[in-house]
Amino acid sequence: DFLISVVEGGNLQAVNEVEIRNEVEGTARVIYIVPEGTYVKKGELLVELDSASAQDQVNQQLIAVEKSQFALIQAEEQLAIQQSVVDSEVRAAELKLQFAKMDLEKWLSMEAEQERTKAANEITTISEKLAIEQEKAQWSEKLEKQGFETKANRDRDLLTVKQTHLSYMMATNAFAMLEQFDLKKKQRTYESAVHEAEEELKRVKH
Repeated sequence: DFLISVVEGGNLQAVNEVEIRNEVEGTARVIYIVPEGTYVKKGELLVELDSASAQDQVNQQLIAVEKSQFALIQAEEQLAIQQSVVDSEVRAAELKLQFAKMDLEKWLSMEAEQERTKAANEITTISEKLAIEQEKAQWSEKLEKQGFETKANRDRDLLTVKQTHLSYMMATNAFAMLEQFDLKKKQRTYESAVHEAEEELKRVKH
């Protein structure tokens, strides 16, 4: 028996091979590596990279996250405050609109007629007073002609008639102005208040 051997150069290749790659972007310094040819088990440390730079980035990101969370809390609180303000403004605008509609309804259903009746009653009262004073002045003239009344009293009664007649004319003119201008003006004022309240409510809601 004799030994037969052949000397030849070449490379060994493992049947089962596992590649370990660094997934962190950029470059990192190796501070520990297991010696070549060492038998290892699952879970054992093979390579350790310098994590100082990565840890700084992590810390910066954590700080950024905390700032963002704080900003979020502030924004939510501000939103709650703003929502409360808006709700208050909406309620105030709704109440203003309600009151404006009530004022208009009250004017149309009651107040306008009351104003008209009041002015008409003023005319009636003065008219009745004028009739009485005219009759009194006529009697004064008759009595003065017969010598039973003084001229001064007759003149006073005539002056009273003129003054009451002037009051009657003023009351009549006031009634006419009330019908032609004042009542319409007040109605337009109440209608304008309702319109403005509606526009204000729309603005607040949007």
